[in-house]
Amino acid sequence: MKRLCLIFFLAGMFGLADLQCQTHEIDSLKQLLYPALNQQKRIDLLNQLSYQWMNINFDSAKRYANEAYQKAVAIGHVPGQIKAILRQCSYYLFTGDNRTALGLIKRSELLADKIGNNELLTSAYMIHGDILTNISMYEMAIKYYFLALDLSEVTKNYEKKNLCLNRMGIVNSKTKNFDKALECYQKALKQVSLLKNTDEEFWLMNNIATIYSEQKKDKKALEMYQKILAAHSQNKQLKASVLYNIASTCASIGDTNKAISYYEKAYNLCEETGNVFLRTKVLLDQCALLIDQKKSSIVKEDLVNIFSASVISSWPDLAANSAKLLSAFYEKQHDLKQSLRYLSEYIKYSEIQESKENARKIAEIQLRYDLEKEALDIAAKSHRKSILIVFILIISLVCVCYILTLLVHFKTRAEKGVLRQKNLELEQERLKLEHQNMVNKLELSNKEVVSNAILLSKKNDLLSSVTEKLSQISDQFTKPNKDIIGNFVKELQQSIEEPDWESIEKPFNQIYESFYKNLDVINPNLTTNDKRLCAYIKLKMRSKEIARITSSTPRSVEIARYRLRKKLGITDPLVSLNGFLEHL
Repeated sequence: MKRLCLIFFLAGMFGLADLQCQTHEIDSLKQLLYPALNQQKRIDLLNQLSYQWMNINFDSAKRYANEAYQKAVAIGHVPGQIKAILRQCSYYLFTGDNRTALGLIKRSELLADKIGNNELLTSAYMIHGDILTNISMYEMAIKYYFLALDLSEVTKNYEKKNLCLNRMGIVNSKTKNFDKALECYQKALKQVSLLKNTDEEFWLMNNIATIYSEQKKDKKALEMYQKILAAHSQNKQLKASVLYNIASTCASIGDTNKAISYYEKAYNLCEETGNVFLRTKVLLDQCALLIDQKKSSIVKEDLVNIFSASVISSWPDLAANSAKLLSAFYEKQHDLKQSLRYLSEYIKYSEIQESKENARKIAEIQLRYDLEKEALDIAAKSHRKSILIVFILIISLVCVCYILTLLVHFKTRAEKGVLRQKNLELEQERLKLEHQNMVNKLELSNKEVVSNAILLSKKNDLLSSVTEKLSQISDQFTKPNKDIIGNFVKELQQSIEEPDWESIEKPFNQIYESFYKNLDVINPNLTTNDKRLCAYIKLKMRSKEIARITSSTPRSVEIARYRLRKKLGITDPLVSLNGFLEHL
């Protein structure tokens, strides 16, 4: 599903034209803009500039759209206003401000409907569907795409018809309705072939191949991708995306050599087109594949560069994934300091990504709630009008009006009950998200406590091993060297730190405030070692890890666990000690 979302993102960003061609088009439009004396012509040029900038720089696109709108309002040019609003909607849609985009698109629909411009109304319906897709209201999105599809048939605008079918295919793909999605893509593909729009045809083929991959039909997917490459399209953005898809598919079926080869081809094309995001994504996936092949030594520099680029570009998901791989790499190299550093970075950017995702979900839920509430308010207003009409008839039809009043009353109460239920469900969903966020933070805190303890234990083991080996071979040195080695061994022994229980207990008490109190209620005679063992188990540490920290053997830990069960009164063999303490 991640690959599917990435392809749709790239299709939206780069599917219509190559970046250099767009830049050339922008320069041509600018040359026409300033000599233009006709205000309407000037507004149209500003809207065209905004459209061209949308795939290059969002802020520039918004600036031209705002200028076009202000000039259109000043001279009362309504079509120019609508086009400018549509460009503004696209800006807010791509930057994630769905609420603002929704308010603007409704205004554009009213204006387009008022002047009877079906072309602009079709575009508005399509963008309305895109906004609803963004907030996961897929059924309503499909309805708006159907409205746009019907209007495109009326106006005989087959390009917009194809775009509607493509978007409907994307929505059906997101909802796992792959057969319906393929049907939409095939219809659009047939129409595009007649229009001879090569790039749009290839993007549709790319989307079809992606669905085959989602359905685990890897052979069909690879055949479709190869068919796209064989067509010699001049769109390098498309080729880079297809090469990346081929590499991912080969990796998923275990053909690593082909996967690495296609990753390299995709990377080179991304270098040519300047697509930094896809280039970084390709390189990260290639590094992960090389690490799986036990070739981690050749990817260290690439991973460091990926991490730095992701941090600079504010890509928390790529930063977290590259930091995780770097942490594992340095751990294998026994460089615990660097491993811990990148582990901390992984936790940091994972939290950032999770926070952004949670914030996005909460915003989506709030917007969906507002839309549903708005629909219910409209329904309520409609019913109030009905009540008014019925009330007028009360004068002549008292009995009938009385019955109708009762019916409307009960119906209104039922609708309010439904509204309250929906409010309650939305509130429960919000609380569930907040609870999940707290659970994730708690797990990260547990991992940090355990990691600190294990790292300290590993360091002590390493120092003990070194001092022991030096002591064993000390007789082989000359007396001056033996004294030097002896002093060195003493310094190493003095640097060995016993596991500091307070460093574990302090954050543990902050996380689980009432844990020890609950233990005392069960058995007030538990020893300090018993309570510490309970804490280690609560932190989900295995017997080997506990033995390492407590300088004992795994067998001793198992015996202690057995005795602890008796002290805690756990007689049911089906109840595990870990499960008992986890819910304490």
